[in-house]
Amino acid sequence: MGRNRRKSRKKARFGDNRGSILIVVLGVLSILSLLATVFASIQQIERNISRNHVDNVRARLVAVSGVEHGIEQMRQMVDLGASGFTSKTWRYYGDDILEMGDNPSSMNIPLEEAKNPSFALEVDEDPMNTDPTPKQVKVNGKEIGITSFHHTGTYGMHGDFYSVRVRDLQGAIYINDGVGQPGTADTNSDGSIDNRDSSVSQNLRRILNNLGANSDINVVDLGEKILEKRPPH
Repeated sequence: MGRNRRKSRKKARFGDNRGSILIVVLGVLSILSLLATVFASIQQIERNISRNHVDNVRARLVAVSGVEHGIEQMRQMVDLGASGFTSKTWRYYGDDILEMGDNPSSMNIPLEEAKNPSFALEVDEDPMNTDPTPKQVKVNGKEIGITSFHHTGTYGMHGDFYSVRVRDLQGAIYINDGVGQPGTADTNSDGSIDNRDSSVSQNLRRILNNLGANSDINVVDLGEKILEKRPPH
């Protein structure tokens, strides 16, 4: 009788231990599953970061190739002489696909939304004929025009393309001219000698003040206001 009691006690103790071990095993498996999930998530994040970095580098290179393409096209126009300069292929028309040039709002469209950029790739691929219709590609559900493309694309054939905008800046004023060139005297009497006191900035101030005095603009002390807002360096 006493022997049977000892056996039953041992069985009870062993049964309790087996239950505890099961709980521990389940806990360890849960922790391992959680670690595996976290590790897989980290790997996915690292892959996304690497892919984004590579895409950024590719986008930069495509943009650089677009600049080089524009420069080469301008060189070819110079080589053509007068006929090259009278050509309209370099002009930026924005959304004006007929190249009428009579709607400023169409020509002020941002480059990333333009249907007719500079040196636009045309449907007939002949920029010298009378049909200026630009070729369109669809990006994020919206049709835009392009200047050219790479024959090998990252995510699809001809998927790496670029658009160029050429601007005639002969009549433009570079308002940051003179930044980083400190003057030698406090010419504007503001109590300090800085880049606004340089001879370049003084000339720019006079030009802009005269421009602001024009009745079409009518901004008093335009040069003073612009120079005041410029970066210090």
